[in-house]
Amino acid sequence: MGSCGVKCWPLVAAAFLLACAPTAQADATVVVRDELLNADFASSLDSGWTSSHVDYVGHSEIKPLPDGGAKVRKVYCGSATLTQAVALDDHRVEFTTSARLTAQANRYGYYSHAAIRLAYLDADGARLGETWLYTLAGKTNWKDGPTVHRIKVPQSSLFQDLELDVADELRSNLPGVKPADVRGIVITLEAFCSGRSAC
Repeated sequence: MGSCGVKCWPLVAAAFLLACAPTAQADATVVVRDELLNADFASSLDSGWTSSHVDYVGHSEIKPLPDGGAKVRKVYCGSATLTQAVALDDHRVEFTTSARLTAQANRYGYYSHAAIRLAYLDADGARLGETWLYTLAGKTNWKDGPTVHRIKVPQSSLFQDLELDVADELRSNLPGVKPADVRGIVITLEAFCSGRSAC
């Protein structure tokens, strides 16, 4: 476990896009728990984690890995997510994980991404802001702002260790989020491909 119980173990996210039209994405609401459950994915994924998928075209895959960890994959248009929310007594925590993020797109104007998204919650469970650790294929018109910060991670066929000092992230990169208001964090492993239908 990390300094305040925020730690994930090996994660895999993959997103593959083939000829789909762009669309917006939606977030799922999850229950905020007092502590992170099944952080090492040793139990079944429905223990602590919530999985969801939208398959406009193609298929998604959310499953545990045989040697520990979890795989979230989306092929063609839609999304697949694995999510858990945990309460924080203090925003001064380290988020650490080992992950392999890959994304592919094969047509101009379309994109896919694989991401670990950290959403910061207030005491009422409202989202205050987000940090993304992501890889991207294709182009988007994303723009960071006072409540959203995206950190590009190189694509890799090997697991890479990722760390984020949440207090430093809030102070340095999310001026629209008051650190003292942060009372929870939503951890989401996401594979996303733009579009709702085949072209």
